[in-house]
Amino acid sequence: MLDGKGRLFGVVSVVDLFAVVVLVAIGYAVFSAAQSRAGNRAGISDEQWVEITFVSHEACAFAAERLVAGGNALHGRGSHHLGRVTHVETGESFRFVHDTQGNEIAAANPGFVSVTVRTRLLTRLSDGAPMIGGNLYPVGSDLQIWVGNAVFTVYVAAIQPEEQSDI
Repeated sequence: MLDGKGRLFGVVSVVDLFAVVVLVAIGYAVFSAAQSRAGNRAGISDEQWVEITFVSHEACAFAAERLVAGGNALHGRGSHHLGRVTHVETGESFRFVHDTQGNEIAAANPGFVSVTVRTRLLTRLSDGAPMIGGNLYPVGSDLQIWVGNAVFTVYVAAIQPEEQSDI
């Protein structure tokens, strides 16, 4: 296969072939990195103030009583800061159950309340979803949030960027 001069099949030098393969691999890596950076920027806004609304239809009333505006909302035991709580609202809990005829109806759950928590934070949006700690939180996402000593399973109900002023 190799002749006395180190050529493959007597035509191409193995060292030259290796150098060409390395140069092609480096060129491809540089091109891929440039394309990836350009693709990641598409749809991502600059940092802006965003209001996120989290809702739980069945939260423990005992925990909900401890919610106050001004605290921080965290996801994953503090791994992601979801903003400062600006608004807390509680109401009657409800869940959907089936009645005796098989119809789906809303029913209250004693000892539980519905909770709406709004937070405000400075973040980037990617396709309308806040990007926090490298994770996207689009509308409909289910997650657990910690507010003070209380833990709630919630979903993202709304994302509202604050209006930018030209003044």
